[in-house]
Amino acid sequence: EKVARQWMAAATADLSFKGAEAIRGAVEHHIIPELGNIEMLELLPRDIDRLLGTMAGRSASLRSKVLSAMRRICAYAIENRLALTDPTVGKKAGGVPAAEKKALTPEQQRTLVDAVRGTRAYLFVMLCLYAGLRRGEIFALQVQHIDFEGGVIAIMDAKAGSRLAVMSEYLADILKKRCAGKAPQDYLFTRTGGRPHEQVPRVFDTVVRDLGLNDGIDD
Repeated sequence: EKVARQWMAAATADLSFKGAEAIRGAVEHHIIPELGNIEMLELLPRDIDRLLGTMAGRSASLRSKVLSAMRRICAYAIENRLALTDPTVGKKAGGVPAAEKKALTPEQQRTLVDAVRGTRAYLFVMLCLYAGLRRGEIFALQVQHIDFEGGVIAIMDAKAGSRLAVMSEYLADILKKRCAGKAPQDYLFTRTGGRPHEQVPRVFDTVVRDLGLNDGIDD
């Protein structure tokens, strides 16, 4: 676990929020829970097989991200003389192709909005549905990215490129309430200490699961 966290800190230092989030997800939710109690010198190919086995039936994209992170952790360990061999050599990610995303129907959208109204997931859902923002883009939002006079939200993405998302008057009113009293560099969604969130709020996960809307929610 210690080596994985050391590599993760170095690997995410200069990445965009979205890129860093992908690495943290692979390490925190898959690699450490399964292999965190094994010393790097004792890590074997069968342990990598077990890690991949925990993701049976998961998408090829996810499995590839996790295996790629594991390869880089092993390379980091060898470079720093914390391991002698790379147990990921010859391993293939495998997995199932990602299913085609289906947009929510107008009725499903209304059901979702009604279900989260009054919860901390409400603004998140509104930004997804009515501004077309993705999860990483939402969590990277700062007050300074919102132009209330122009009616747009500036999306800053180092890899995909910057763009502008148009916001309705209703969404603008919601955002004004969230931004009130915040400094330009403040994030809209924060954890303790003002740091941005790294995961979809749990309440949102629960809502979409209970309503059976998972297939229409894009990552």
